[in-house]
Amino acid sequence: MKSILSAITWNLDPVIFELGNFQIRYYGLLWGVGIWVAYTICKKVFLNEKEDIKLLDPLLFACILGGVLGARLGHVIFYQSELFSEDFFSVFLPFSFKNGIEFTGFAGLASHGGAIGVILALIWYKTKKSSHSFLWILDKVAYPIAITAFFIRIANFMNSEIVGDPTGSSYGIIFSQIDTQPRHPSQLYEAIAYLFIFILLRKMYWKNKAYLEEGKLLGTLFVTMFIARFVIEFSKNAQGGIEDYSLLSFLSTGQWLSFPFIIIGSYLLLRLKKQKV
Repeated sequence: MKSILSAITWNLDPVIFELGNFQIRYYGLLWGVGIWVAYTICKKVFLNEKEDIKLLDPLLFACILGGVLGARLGHVIFYQSELFSEDFFSVFLPFSFKNGIEFTGFAGLASHGGAIGVILALIWYKTKKSSHSFLWILDKVAYPIAITAFFIRIANFMNSEIVGDPTGSSYGIIFSQIDTQPRHPSQLYEAIAYLFIFILLRKMYWKNKAYLEEGKLLGTLFVTMFIARFVIEFSKNAQGGIEDYSLLSFLSTGQWLSFPFIIIGSYLLLRLKKQKV
């Protein structure tokens, strides 16, 4: 009798429905849900801290634009730099132009690039819209970002992308759109980690009033999220990029890119600890 823990075959059509050339995909839908949930949380945060709710929409705009552009550019720069010469406009548009015009969506988005993009966009927000400190602004989006990351990794799972290495056993998930080997569902590992991080940050905000200590929520997000990313990378299939250089091949690109965020997060938390002494 076959064990119920044996490999599960995953062969979901990423398109929910289509009408002519118009398609609704799980990927885009889950991105939308993640953004909507983050917006709802930010609204509660603004009301709790008696901030002008009119400043929320430009904050959302900055995060979406910076996050998507940063994630796209991050993917191309870190993992697929040949696109700049082979299919330049596909870097910025959800189309491929190599063999005619083909709608592809943004098939490559890098979370590290997204994080950098959000930070740069929030510099604009700070300059144009807010009188608060930059750390105050970053804290406002810290725990909403964690739940958005959860939905994005579920979207990756629905798309059968960012898969894990073969398990070497009969256990795991067979992503039949890729091959017939049971693999680690690395997207789900990350999604679960980000959900727990979200729950932690939510408790810190509402119960422990961490928003009164600037940098605490952001520092905790960076340390927990990118340590989780670093560890889970050991189960992931190689994605190329920095790891292709022989001197750096002992860690993945995702792991190398996680170090700066872990260092920044640790600095923010240690700084707060020293202030209390």
